[in-house]
Amino acid sequence: MSSSNLVENQLFDKSFLNKEHNQHLSLQLSLTQLKAAWFDIPSKTYIGFQSFDYNADFNWETIFPHLFPVGKSYQSLSLGLVNNRYTLVPKGIFDASALKSYLQFNLGVGIGSPNYSTVESANAQLVYDEANVVLEQIKYSLPGIKVSHSGKSLLEAFAQEKMESKTNLFVHVQDGRFDVACYKEKQLNFFNSFDFKTTEDFIYFLLYVMEQLNLDRESCPVFFCGEIVEKSAIYELVYKYIRNVELLNRPKLANYSSILSLIPSSFHYSLFNQYLCE
Repeated sequence: MSSSNLVENQLFDKSFLNKEHNQHLSLQLSLTQLKAAWFDIPSKTYIGFQSFDYNADFNWETIFPHLFPVGKSYQSLSLGLVNNRYTLVPKGIFDASALKSYLQFNLGVGIGSPNYSTVESANAQLVYDEANVVLEQIKYSLPGIKVSHSGKSLLEAFAQEKMESKTNLFVHVQDGRFDVACYKEKQLNFFNSFDFKTTEDFIYFLLYVMEQLNLDRESCPVFFCGEIVEKSAIYELVYKYIRNVELLNRPKLANYSSILSLIPSSFHYSLFNQYLCE
């Protein structure tokens, strides 16, 4: 794969060049995508975004020279790992020595490198499998980077959203998968992730979740965020079956450089919340 095919999108406010010592770099890594967001800490402003698509032949050393701006002098760095290999464990029964057992019980497969992230809003630990060759390359290249599971930032962000109904459903769409969280009386009641290939797959899994949770498709508010816009096949199909639908915007706790107005406001919800929800 040539390097020119790696860069999907690159936006950066060049007035912030050579100021990395004031910035936080957020990375998000899935099986097929790497995303980056730059946050200027003094002005509380997101100033850049970049994303890469890659295949099984990916190597971090191929991408790193194209990460803009290249530098290691950031004030802080974080990475959110995106995968379905996780489970939530209430703090009251959590045992840090039993990470592998939690995952094996729920996933039923071999676990490579268990770790966990604290989700304060849910009073739980999100236990996940950190095994990822690219992640190891990034940790070696960017020593000191803080790693967590992307589900942490999602759940912390959802908990801060306005919930006017007793029951609320949140759906985050990204890279051929979606995360769904249900809150009852503002308390997390359900959280899971699903892979999908077609819009029909998507609506099947979503309606199945709503049926299992006894959610009324006419009245239960369903909030969407991530890689979804109103004029999309997924949104239009969803609206045929679910009436109370709303798109969430990027977090209001931050400012955004005008260059980021080129990105739909619902996109990269978990990435833009990653630093804010640490």
